[in-house]
Amino acid sequence: MKIASIILTYNDCEKTKKSINSLIESNLPNSVEHFIIVVDNGSSGRYVECLKNLEKKYANFEIIKFIFNKENLGYGGGNNVGIFYALENINADAVLLINNDAYLERNTLNDLINFLFSDPNIGMVGPTICYYGNKDKVWHGGGFFKILKMGIINIGKNKSFEEVSKMQPMEVDFINPCVALIKKEVFKKIGFLDKDFFLYYDDTDFCYRAKKAGFKLIYIPFLKAYHDLEEVYVSRATPSRLYYIARSYFIFAKKHFNFILLIYAILLFIFLYTPFRMFQMLKGKQPILKGLLFHFKGAKDGLFLKFKK
Repeated sequence: MKIASIILTYNDCEKTKKSINSLIESNLPNSVEHFIIVVDNGSSGRYVECLKNLEKKYANFEIIKFIFNKENLGYGGGNNVGIFYALENINADAVLLINNDAYLERNTLNDLINFLFSDPNIGMVGPTICYYGNKDKVWHGGGFFKILKMGIINIGKNKSFEEVSKMQPMEVDFINPCVALIKKEVFKKIGFLDKDFFLYYDDTDFCYRAKKAGFKLIYIPFLKAYHDLEEVYVSRATPSRLYYIARSYFIFAKKHFNFILLIYAILLFIFLYTPFRMFQMLKGKQPILKGLLFHFKGAKDGLFLKFKK
C-alpha cells in the first residue's frame, strides 16, 4: 500500500521541518510505503532558501519530494499540485493532507490508514486536532454542516482531549484537511480541491461534494494530532483573511444553494457574521475600519465575480 503525505507551505520553514519529522517518525508497518511531498506555494526570499536547504538535507530520503510552485496558487491550487503528483507519479492508494504547522503522534497515521481501509464506503478519515501550545485543548475534530449556520458545527471545539477521546468513531459531514487521510477513489470521482476559493471554504466544498457522491467521512475522536497556530480571533481577524473568508463564503453559497438560501446567506452574513468578525477584530487588536472594508469587498467579489459551478 502506498500513502502520500502532502505538506503545503508558504513563507514558513521551521514548522515545515517539524511537520516532516513528525511524519518520518510515524510508526508504520513494512507493508505501507510512505511518501512525503512538500509543496512550497510561491514563498519568497529566505523561506525558499531555507526550504532548499531542507531539500538538500533530505536528499538521501527517496521518499521525500520537494515541489516549488512559482506563485501562490492558494490552498486548493497548491495542494492540487501535490495531489496530482501523488496520484500520477506515485500511484498512491490514499493521500494525507497535512498543514505545514500540523504534527502527528507516532501511531496516528497508521491508525488512520486502518480505519480508512476498514470499509470500502469510507472516503476520508480524520483525528482530533489539538492546539500544539495547549495539547489537551481541542482545536478541531469532525463537523456537521448546518444550513441555519451556513457552515460547520465543530465537534468538541475547546473541550479537553480527555473528554472527546471517550467518544466512538462517527460519520460526519466534515473532516478538517489540516490532517485528513483521503482515498484516491474520492479524487477520481469528484475531482480535486476547487482552486476558485483560494483560501477558506475549499475544504467545506470538498467534503460537501464527497458526501454528495456517497462517500463516508469518519471522525476518530481518540486519535490525536496538533496544530501550531494562534487562537482564531488573532489568525482570522487580519484584513486579508477577512476578505477571503467573506469571498469564499459566498462562492460556496452560490455554488451549492438555490436563490432563497442565497438570500438567507446574505442576511446571515450581515446580521450574524459581520458583528462576529468585529468582535474578532477587537479581540485580536486589528484595525476595525480596514477590516470591515476588506470584509465587505470579499462579500461583493464572492457574490458578483464569475466562478465555475
